[in-house]
Amino acid sequence: MDKKDLINLISDTFCPVGFKHKGNYWMLREIELTKMINLQKSNFGNYFYINYGFILNKLDRDGLVAHVFERLASNDKEEQTNLTNCLNLDYEILEQKRISILKKLMNDKVLKKIQGVSSELELVEYIKKRPQMNDIPLSVKKYLNL
Repeated sequence: MDKKDLINLISDTFCPVGFKHKGNYWMLREIELTKMINLQKSNFGNYFYINYGFILNKLDRDGLVAHVFERLASNDKEEQTNLTNCLNLDYEILEQKRISILKKLMNDKVLKKIQGVSSELELVEYIKKRPQMNDIPLSVKKYLNL
């Protein structure tokens, strides 16, 4: 798999539900929020990260990629190892296995989460369910009264 194949896999997952692809970003603009997916290359090899988050349409980003930002990851050690290996394009793995693992994780860990958030109120509830809010910018906390 190369970067182009990875981009196509991400597009195949998110474009059918309304995301628009441009460069390393997939965006879905709704009334109050814009949902964002980002493919980021590591500085340390042929390894990638899949980031996702929300942009509040009424709030200036002040240089932020997104107001609420997360990275595709897993708390399950084996699942995280599989994800890390699949996103390392130099790691030897059967192509179908890589695709299957990535599709499942993007659907279960990203798509299901972001599809459940379509308003500022739902974003507040989403944030409150997180284990901590230290990575939420102060301007966002103030805007959302958190």
